[in-house]
Amino acid sequence: MKKLITVFTILLFGSWTHVQAQCPTGAVNLFNQSDIHAFVATFPNCTEIDGNLVLGKMNEPSDIYDLSGLAMLHQITGTVKIMGCPNLLSLDGLHQIQTIGGDLLITNCANLPSLDGLNQLNHVGVNLSLVMNESLASLDGLQSLQTIGGSFILSYQEALATLQGPENLMTIGKDLSLNYTPSLTNLLGLESLTTIYGNFLLENNDQLTTMEGLGSLQMIGVDMIIRGNESLIRLDGLEKLSSIGRDLCIGWEYNDGNTGNPSLSNLDGLQNLTTIGRNFQLIDNGDLTTLEGLASLTSIGQDLTIRYNSNLSVCAIEPICKFLSAGGTADIAMNATGCATTEEVKNDCSTTGTNEQYIRAHILLQPNPAYGWVKVGYDGPQQIEHLWIYHTTGKQVVDKPAPGELIDLSGLPAGLYLVRLQIEGKDYVQRLLIQ
Repeated sequence: MKKLITVFTILLFGSWTHVQAQCPTGAVNLFNQSDIHAFVATFPNCTEIDGNLVLGKMNEPSDIYDLSGLAMLHQITGTVKIMGCPNLLSLDGLHQIQTIGGDLLITNCANLPSLDGLNQLNHVGVNLSLVMNESLASLDGLQSLQTIGGSFILSYQEALATLQGPENLMTIGKDLSLNYTPSLTNLLGLESLTTIYGNFLLENNDQLTTMEGLGSLQMIGVDMIIRGNESLIRLDGLEKLSSIGRDLCIGWEYNDGNTGNPSLSNLDGLQNLTTIGRNFQLIDNGDLTTLEGLASLTSIGQDLTIRYNSNLSVCAIEPICKFLSAGGTADIAMNATGCATTEEVKNDCSTTGTNEQYIRAHILLQPNPAYGWVKVGYDGPQQIEHLWIYHTTGKQVVDKPAPGELIDLSGLPAGLYLVRLQIEGKDYVQRLLIQ
């Protein structure tokens, strides 16, 4: 009987040891290709790592070239780091992983062209960071990604020309940071993103021309900072953005100089923004001529700064006038005539009725983006004498003398249009997006 109990104990312990040995405990560090081969040989049935998975090293190149042996992995409860792997051409082998509990960092993988191999990944618990992968040209492979618990950081990605890939990403728990991505021209690929709970930083992206791709974004929880984007012409693509929790900074002032967006010509795209929780800062945007794109703004929480915008001459729009008349703190200086000083803007705001700035500020197109129809409104004393709508190709698609409030758009294809209104013999042009 005693022998029987001993044998049973050995069998039970041996079985438990085998189950536990399916995966190692704690962090798994695989610094080179031979480490990957040894891990696969030792733990061929491991599906979940209860800790971190590190591939390669931060400060020296690794010979890792093949991750296919890791195809049994489904979940990492900790962080995944893929670092210094110049021979890695694919992430195939990670294609079964659905969740990563901590960070996902991919850095210094010089020849990695895409993120194919992460096709089942739907959640990253903390930060997703892609830094200095000089051949990474797209984000293909992130099609299943829906949430990032922390920040989404793209930095020093020289070849990244498109964000196509994470089309199903809906929320970012902290920051969205896109900086030093010189090949990026738009933000297409983020069409499902509705909420950024932290900051949105868009900095030093030399070829970026538009914000197109952020058409679902409604709320930014902290700051929105747009600076140093030399080719950024317009903010079209932000039409659903209604709230910024703290600061809106378009351009930045340093002790040793300014960094703005020198090609930005208007603020169209922000026409549905109603709330800036704290400060509004507009600095060093040399081509900017008007603030008319902020027509829906109802609240600036604290301070207003408008400086060094050399062609900005139209500042006396209704939201700014209301802010100034309520005693809001403003620093307006070094802009063109019309916005040269705070007092000049206050004086323009006191003129009502017939001046062009007043008329422009009181023209409303709602909704915008429009779906099948648009309501054209003007709450000044004059009448709209004529209305024309043009496609951006220049083709006239609507011609209405003495138009009513509702304009039927049902026959027009989706796209960007220009609405020309004649009031007191003068023409006023507004942009209209039809979806």
